[in-house]
Amino acid sequence: MMNKPLESSSSSISRLVVLIKESYRSTESGVKRFIEPAQGTLMQATSKTHSIVFGRRGSGKSSLLRKAASDLTVDRRPIAYIDLETFKGHSYPDVLLSVLIQTFSEFENWLRTAAVYSPNKTSFWQKFFGQAPQRPSFNKKDADSLAEMLNERGLELTQLLHSSDNMDVQKITKSA
Repeated sequence: MMNKPLESSSSSISRLVVLIKESYRSTESGVKRFIEPAQGTLMQATSKTHSIVFGRRGSGKSSLLRKAASDLTVDRRPIAYIDLETFKGHSYPDVLLSVLIQTFSEFENWLRTAAVYSPNKTSFWQKFFGQAPQRPSFNKKDADSLAEMLNERGLELTQLLHSSDNMDVQKITKSA
């Protein structure tokens, strides 16, 4: 009979170990368990000023930015969260085009979802952000129009990005 509580305790500890290991890497779901590293850090990250976030590996930079993105989304402020790690193999000028394309895509997604979703759409808001917005939604027609424009510009940039891949190349070799 003594083993029963010990097994239960062991199972709880195993689950705790898994949760701690999962918290090592920043994830979208981890935003709900975010703990501010120092008072005012999150407020600074979500303010209308430019900020540079730096720190050692594992210090919580990505977690801070994900939490800021989540809070800004719930506040219905336009947000484009882009992980630049994705583009580390790109060379100039392709990296600039790629980041711009991803930025347009993220803003387009924001305009088609968080900007116009009703605060009553609790399944969306609770699943991703744990709370509903206080501000009213944007005008759907205006948001769709802007989202479509961003989509078109993104397609144009994608075409430009890949245009050099489609160029005819002539190689002329002369020997004397």
